[in-house]
Amino acid sequence: MAEQTLTITDTNHGNITDIPTVVIAAYLAIISTDHTQDVFYPELTTGGGLHYNTEHIIYNAQNYLKCRHLHGDLSGVYKSPIFDTGVGADRYLAYIVGQDTAEPDIVVVGTGTTWDSQVPVPATWESVGVSTNTWTNIFELDQGPSVTMRLYYGETSPPTSYVDKMEVLSAIVTARYFQVQITINDPVGEVYAYVEEFYLRFCQ
Repeated sequence: MAEQTLTITDTNHGNITDIPTVVIAAYLAIISTDHTQDVFYPELTTGGGLHYNTEHIIYNAQNYLKCRHLHGDLSGVYKSPIFDTGVGADRYLAYIVGQDTAEPDIVVVGTGTTWDSQVPVPATWESVGVSTNTWTNIFELDQGPSVTMRLYYGETSPPTSYVDKMEVLSAIVTARYFQVQITINDPVGEVYAYVEEFYLRFCQ
């Protein structure tokens, strides 16, 4: 099967798209004589996906997703396009990975997480209480962001069945249509969780 390439361009910069778009972008690779793998690769943009207080950003030259914190709202939800395997309902082991085939990278950035924010010039070690504080006490956040991933699946579109905790788990499901939902909850307005773009993979 020839490789198919799908490019999704973000022209709305985070505006919500009203109607989900069915997108097919599959790469078929033979793992062994008994197993095949389908790969769906959405970009984290509004091109067929839905942004609810989230947006696509470039971080370290890679595509990431973050919460926009609009009007002080620290929660954001991104829904990918609906993916159609195009072969009818089948049974798959489904999982979500990042660029290096591990879980998508999640980076925490913002006030209090950098050297300059805790020890700005001309501050000294003594001024941050190095003699009485540990490294963790100085640099660790009191509360971190949370990122959760849900996989919707079903035999009709839009899919309505779902599996949670896909940021750390895989699932065996029978379906034709799939959609990924990423929810970001940041603790304070000065702290952001950045979520790396993902691959939705299936083994059959």
